[in-house]
Amino acid sequence: MLQLFPDEQLLTQSTDGGVTLTTHRIACEYREWGRSYNQSIMLEHITSCENAYNSYVSLLILGGVCLVGGLIAAANNGTNAFGIASLLALTLFLVYWLTRSNVVIIASPSTRMRIKVDRMKRERVLEFINRVEQAKHRRILSLSNKPNIIV
Repeated sequence: MLQLFPDEQLLTQSTDGGVTLTTHRIACEYREWGRSYNQSIMLEHITSCENAYNSYVSLLILGGVCLVGGLIAAANNGTNAFGIASLLALTLFLVYWLTRSNVVIIASPSTRMRIKVDRMKRERVLEFINRVEQAKHRRILSLSNKPNIIV
């Protein structure tokens, strides 16, 4: 659990509590299949925010080719070939569906934070990125307005 600094305030948090944006930093905590990790980036160190969507369209094309081949085989009384081609096409479509990914990547000079946003709508993802950038802007302004203290 993220402990706030005395002058830090919570701005927003994901519903599962895995991603936290505060007035000073963004923190991410993931636990999945025997792995867990925590990352935190101070807002003034963020160099970029991006949204990356990846899918393997070639799997869809290959699945479509298998399905068409199976239909051609079925038209020529090749019921075994149709069954095998249909099963292969279905497998390829399923692999495509399971391997799609949508992440927000927040980078700093020393690390990259990858936040999974697979189930979020595009508008919500862009709203989140805007919130991070606005919080960074406010943080930099607040740091530039503080007097330099030499110890």
